[in-house]
Amino acid sequence: RELVAARVLARRLFTVPKADALYEWMREPNVRTAVLTEEHVVLGFVTWDNETIFGLGLDPNRRGEGLARRLMQHAMDPPRPMFLQVGLHNTPAQSLYRSLGFLAQPDPTGDDIYSDGTPFLRMHRPHQATMETS
Repeated sequence: RELVAARVLARRLFTVPKADALYEWMREPNVRTAVLTEEHVVLGFVTWDNETIFGLGLDPNRRGEGLARRLMQHAMDPPRPMFLQVGLHNTPAQSLYRSLGFLAQPDPTGDDIYSDGTPFLRMHRPHQATMETS
């Protein structure tokens, strides 16, 4: 039931192909999804596996409250190297990810584009020990 609610929110936030692809990831056996609710209303979700954040979505009316940070911290516990992709022009999300230790990775091929034509940025969160020495 929570996955369906997360899918509905994803369809409000993303293009249909991206939301549907995310829903397919949510249904994979080793992929987890945490859904944040308040009074039976879905406020946000994060979908991840051991190495990758597949999607983060938050009700636009609730941005700026630290909810996306809470979802991301939940997905990154325990701390470990992780990867994600974010829209190239989604600077608020990029700022959040940078504040959580993610670093931008260059696109040597120039083909980092979602299926809907939106360019994206690859980001990597190195191992905690690596972050402390840099």
